[in-house]
Amino acid sequence: MPAGQRTIAVAAVLFVAALAAVAQTPRRSVPPPAATPNAQPAVLVLRVTDLPGADGPSHRMDVVQPRGWTKWPLVNDEQPAFTEDGAPRLGAGCELVRTSTLGPGSQDIRYYVYNLDLNDPQIASRWREFQQAQRSEQRLARAEARSHREWEQRRQKLLAIHEQTTQEGVELLKAGEYREALITLTRAAELNNGDPVCRVHLAQARVALGHDAEGAKVLRRALELQPRLVPMLLGLEQYYPYAEDFTIQVDTLAQRVNQRRDATPDEYLLLGFMEFQRGWMDEAYAAFRLAARGRPKDTLVQSYLDLTKPAQTDVSTSRPAR
Repeated sequence: MPAGQRTIAVAAVLFVAALAAVAQTPRRSVPPPAATPNAQPAVLVLRVTDLPGADGPSHRMDVVQPRGWTKWPLVNDEQPAFTEDGAPRLGAGCELVRTSTLGPGSQDIRYYVYNLDLNDPQIASRWREFQQAQRSEQRLARAEARSHREWEQRRQKLLAIHEQTTQEGVELLKAGEYREALITLTRAAELNNGDPVCRVHLAQARVALGHDAEGAKVLRRALELQPRLVPMLLGLEQYYPYAEDFTIQVDTLAQRVNQRRDATPDEYLLLGFMEFQRGWMDEAYAAFRLAARGRPKDTLVQSYLDLTKPAQTDVSTSRPAR
């Protein structure tokens, strides 16, 4: 068994044994003070480790049980005095009921179990402070867990609403209701800022309405969110009332963009993307080259240029006649 697990196991056994020892230890007949009429025995488990040193061995004490209690029995953050056999001197109100080690060969680590007399005002005061601090930490931990749980539930709810809204937008695209699809898919994008798919469909709705600049912007965002979409053929024709509607939309987009002298690199990226999706690689490559003129270091454009680059033709050289 690893040392850490053995330590935990020993501490648990000592704690249970200490409770049994305390139950069998006769109590003093002195009545408890009025401030603590319901005082009950408390158990303290200390671990003492012998440390070698130039001036002889020293001792280090750690509180094992109750966990998190460091204010006492440490006094002014200093180690207490130790007896010759290495037991901590805790003073009145602390009755040593058991001593144990991890086993043969582990004499440098010892455990001491004490019964704390809560009739002692000082010990009772420190114990109450510890319990109050522990309850406060437990309340904070529960509040944090509750907050995390509520946030996760809200996130899951938003994701469910986002998926439902995206599906509604896709159905509107398929029905040719492009203005309604635009509104619905915009709402879906706002519900989930990290979803690229709804933004691709939103770009479709923008193109169908002739909103090329806005469609280019939302498409770039989708590809930046998920670069793995770049080489993928998404079958966009299935999101129109008829498959040929996709071809009509791309042809119309190409006509609009190519006729404008002020078309932006992102609009050429949008055109190249739509040409790529319908499988027209030469037209896509031409559009991406125009996009690269305005953004020569654009990684998205360069990726598409590499994908759509035409094959190189072999040029044979002839030997000059002798």
